[in-house]
Amino acid sequence: MDYLKPAEVVATMIESGTRKAGLSVPDLLVRGALSGAILGIATSLAITASVQTGVALVGALIFPVG
Repeated sequence: MDYLKPAEVVATMIESGTRKAGLSVPDLLVRGALSGAILGIATSLAITASVQTGVALVGALIFPVG
């Protein structure tokens, strides 16, 4: 992994934020809906794994995968 100077990281963050601020409303709604769906699926998968195994650690390990 390459080292980046803090100024380069800040410049990249500003560029990314500027690009996202210029998105249209329908694009923002689609992105929001898809990210919510992915979060819901990951949560359901983690809870299901925890309940079925009886070990909470299994759900904690599966959640980031979802």
